[in-house]
Amino acid sequence: MPMPMASLNISLTRSTTGSALAFAAEVFSDQQGFYVVSFADPHDPIRALDGQPTIDPRTVGGGDTTYGALTVGVNIKPPMPKPIAGLTIRPELRYDRSLNDTHPFNDSSDRDQFTAGIDFIFSF
Repeated sequence: MPMPMASLNISLTRSTTGSALAFAAEVFSDQQGFYVVSFADPHDPIRALDGQPTIDPRTVGGGDTTYGALTVGVNIKPPMPKPIAGLTIRPELRYDRSLNDTHPFNDSSDRDQFTAGIDFIFSF
């Protein structure tokens, strides 16, 4: 039986010479707590897929939660010599929040969280 869920994602990008600024807003509804889970032990996902109980009690789902997220990032293409002239650096900051008063973050103690990330793309 399929689990009910819904998702909406809106992205905007503004390009300038050598870089681009990107914004994204997302809403995701996981009505039965099926799609979002926090595995505390690295082996718990395999155990769960195999139908075994998870070992770490901190492995929890978010429950009936509607998530909202805002992300801002930058695509930076620095001038580089060949062969790495296609380098793109993409740092981002993301804010996630439970929109219906659940506490799915930080071992089920927080309604929101901030994350920072960076990736590197080498085009050739």
